[in-house]
Amino acid sequence: MDYCALGSIKDLILTGEEPLDEEQIKFVIFSAVKALTYLHSQNIIHRDVKAANILLNERGEVKTADFGVSDQLQSQVKEVSETVGTPLWYGKTK
Repeated sequence: MDYCALGSIKDLILTGEEPLDEEQIKFVIFSAVKALTYLHSQNIIHRDVKAANILLNERGEVKTADFGVSDQLQSQVKEVSETVGTPLWYGKTK
């Protein structure tokens, strides 16, 4: 995995002096969706997309990280009885 010296989007939100502007947010969202689109084309689902798992390197490139709970999509739908990922992460500030 690439080293992402600028840390995560969550780090920027919590420690940044100014909030991300609309163009920065648009770039991050576009890059994350592009990565997820590629994963889905490979029948992989990330299952834990959040600001802490979207990283920035020193060149300003957006990287999607933490595939610990990702899953290979199956041709048949399977019932899941357990929660995976980070439930309710958006309500937490720390």
